[in-house]
Amino acid sequence: MKKSIIAITLVFVMSLLCLAGCGQTASSSKNTALSSGGVLVLSVNPEIAVEYDENGVVTGVTARNDDALAIISSCENLIGQKTREVVTSLVAAIGEAGYFVEEVEGEQRKITIEIEAGSGIPYDDFFDEIFSDVREFVKANDWRVPVDLIDENGNIIFDYDD
Repeated sequence: MKKSIIAITLVFVMSLLCLAGCGQTASSSKNTALSSGGVLVLSVNPEIAVEYDENGVVTGVTARNDDALAIISSCENLIGQKTREVVTSLVAAIGEAGYFVEEVEGEQRKITIEIEAGSGIPYDDFFDEIFSDVREFVKANDWRVPVDLIDENGNIIFDYDD
């Protein structure tokens, strides 16, 4: 399992490196895909879209279903914070609301963080930091909740199943 995760991560990183070289001109030193903002979708049952800018700072948070409205309302000052902090705050609010103790159709809930199509990467460790922060928060709270980070094509980039 760990070997496949490492292999998938390595393939993803190498793909990003290959794409980073595409489309650059001699005068361009910065990859435009790495400098644009994007959207992450946090799903448990509440589904929340987190919009971020080219620096990884949250510019908007949108509820994608009714359950998400209550979660967002319970959090303060999300706009202007780092994406990793906002995603962790939202996961905390979802946990406090009891979503991680409930099962859906006999199966344990899962935290899924999905990158929307066309989203950029503000800096190299952006997704690593978000995933790591969420994973550590879940572990610190002793929640038995799998966490998946999924790219815009539906491929799992990272998964954590404690």
